[in-house]
Amino acid sequence: MKALLIYTEKNRYDILLVLVCWLMAAGNIGDFFQPVRVLIILLIPLFVLDSTQQRFTVASTLHTAPSYRYELRFFILWWIYAALSLYWAIEFENSVKSLLHLTINFFGFGEILWLASKARSPQKALLTGWGLMFLTTLPIAMREFLYDQHLSMSIQEQDMTMKISSRTVEERRFASVTFGNLNSYNVVLCMTFCLMLIRTFMQERIDRLFGYGTAIGLGIIIAMNSSRAALICILFSILLYVLILLKRRSHAVLLLSIIGIGIGIFVYRFADLFSMILLRFQTQGFEDIGRAGVIVHGIEELGNSYGLGIGIGNFIPTMLSKYHLDIAAPHNLLLEVGVQFGIIILALFLGMFIRIYKQSKTGNTFNHSAALLGIIPFIPLSIIDSGYIMKVTTWIYIATLYVLTCNQYNEIDEKS
Repeated sequence: MKALLIYTEKNRYDILLVLVCWLMAAGNIGDFFQPVRVLIILLIPLFVLDSTQQRFTVASTLHTAPSYRYELRFFILWWIYAALSLYWAIEFENSVKSLLHLTINFFGFGEILWLASKARSPQKALLTGWGLMFLTTLPIAMREFLYDQHLSMSIQEQDMTMKISSRTVEERRFASVTFGNLNSYNVVLCMTFCLMLIRTFMQERIDRLFGYGTAIGLGIIIAMNSSRAALICILFSILLYVLILLKRRSHAVLLLSIIGIGIGIFVYRFADLFSMILLRFQTQGFEDIGRAGVIVHGIEELGNSYGLGIGIGNFIPTMLSKYHLDIAAPHNLLLEVGVQFGIIILALFLGMFIRIYKQSKTGNTFNHSAALLGIIPFIPLSIIDSGYIMKVTTWIYIATLYVLTCNQYNEIDEKS
């Protein structure tokens, strides 16, 4: 017991990082007061006090964190504009709720960087938390696939069928777990898949095995959920992973052979599933008429606002009341940010990813590999779900990339 207390005391910030990511497994349970949000809210007083008054520091900083003035100024500007846009809110209550979500997400982003500066192994802690989050949801997902029984929060119902070109193909089994929507779960799965591939570049064998094993499980669940964009995301990730392996020349031939054989066996075993997905590509390709209308009218609204944005929480009400669209949610990260908050906020948001990539160039191969595997697959990943910015998972993922790509958070014994 004494040893456990000593370990907990020494590694309390690592444990908090693991907990923040692990609690994402609760998904939409608690609605606004989701467990991960509650933890973020509880940490706000310590985070603000420790960040603003060093003489009251909670604990000494173990890692010399880089300057985050860009992010701080950007978030303040973003928050001020979002708050001002409440004056022309279409549905005031929903816009206020969106502002609260955005505020908590900003704090959550900052808290991860703050905890990382004090944790002993921040990169390993974050990757462990993401892996545990997936493993916690896995039993629920398998039950959904096997029995077509879902939690009450699921917006899709059992006996759901997949429709292609206005005709029903067959019953579609799916898993949405605690996230209420199979696309929302797919996004989190894809994020975790990228992060588990990154974990395989760590030095210790146990970390690499954890990364490989979890990535295989993630790939299977993603394929069984049969999302085109999600499959493209993991294929992007695998392609990048292969290219990085070839460049590193570290057991590349063996790993490539294992990956190739594994994909072949999986495609053979789930031939019917892939035939169904292939049929969707052949008949629809990447086109989605409903989402195409959202993009066209979203850009139109951005133009009508002279590039300043239509305001927080106004996207869906505008698409419903003005254009009477069946699909009103943006389903596109860039569209969601740009249309609501304007071109300036969108450009500064993209600047965060540029900063992630630039800081990785000053680090070692682990940091640079993390940037490539974290950013490039995020392109197809950003068009899977109905929304991103108000979801805490998006910001935890971006903050995780900040930590993984910065050499100032690296493990002491990590390979360069």
